[in-house]
Amino acid sequence: QGSVALIDKVKSESGTAKAIKEMRKMDPTFDIYELERDARGIFNDIYSAFLQGDLERIEKQCGDMALGYFKVLLKKREADKVEPMFKELWETESAELVGGQIPENKFPMFTFTIRTQEIYCNVSKKDQKIVDGAEDRLMVCQYNFVLTPHQNPDLEEIGFVLTPHQNPDLEEIGHGW
Repeated sequence: QGSVALIDKVKSESGTAKAIKEMRKMDPTFDIYELERDARGIFNDIYSAFLQGDLERIEKQCGDMALGYFKVLLKKREADKVEPMFKELWETESAELVGGQIPENKFPMFTFTIRTQEIYCNVSKKDQKIVDGAEDRLMVCQYNFVLTPHQNPDLEEIGFVLTPHQNPDLEEIGHGW
């Protein structure tokens, strides 16, 4: 797992170590390994909501910047009068912890990377004809995302919220939000 690769960093006062310590102050039961395991499910749920056009579900789980990103993509899809033929990811690998940080006056943030396979095929909402991609266009994508504790106490059952990643070095790897 990615967490194991970060053991040496965590023992020092790295950004990841500080973020973990801060999380343990907020929640003594916090387990970085558990968060890494849960990150895949969180990502899958949000990305599936995006593919299904479920803005309400996205709003509950995304921070302002990530929500803005998804809203723009959903508005473009609506303007183009298209929708994905396939509303679920084909396959998702485990999320890998890349690092952590505590931005000034904010909650700890944990950056993850995840690889997926998805079939890229958009169809017309009018007649369901393929307008972009193909039924057999299987794409491997790598996404970078950040999880931070949810700040809305009414939505505590969600736990963590997805925010855009903020490491410009990761932008070159693949998609980021």
